Amino acid sequence: MSDLTSGSNDACFLLQSCTRSPGVYQLGMQCLEVREIKSSPQVIDPEDFTVRQIFYSSRDGTRVPMTVIHSRDHDDSAPSPAVLTGYGGFNISSTTPTYSPVPMLWVQAGGVYAVANIRGGGEYGGTWHRAATLENRQKAFDDFIGPTGIYEYGSAENPEQFEWL
Repeated sequence: MSDLTSGSNDACFLLQSCTRSPGVYQLGMQCLEVREIKSSPQVIDPEDFTVRQIFYSSRDGTRVPMTVIHSRDHDDSAPSPAVLTGYGGFNISSTTPTYSPVPMLWVQAGGVYAVANIRGGGEYGGTWHRAATLENRQKAFDDFIGPTGIYEYGSAENPEQFEWL
């Protein structure tokens, strides 16, 4: 693979994930080889973590995607502290996997980190976005509350029912 020049047919791309810091790579179009050009320091081992997408039901039954990150040896049957974050507005997608060291420190310490992709965002196009705008804005809040189980239990008066922080 040759060095990247203005006359090169090679392609460059940025690659990152929830567990891998960003890096710039070169794809040699003739040899189909990938070479790392530059990357941010990798302070965690991505193999120590599991990233999965699950779906849960919002109050009105709509299936909402959520990315969940935990350590590879996490015991799903044991209670774990969890942080839930999410965004659903202005037709912006929050599903793009991006690396952030702070949530990874939380997960490394035994926590679970979850990102809910609530309606109002751009995950599924204009219909998904408009479903939680203006007079339907409450649906975005319902989507965010959905994975905490508040609707299943009827109220949030008993906080020890939840592991969410």
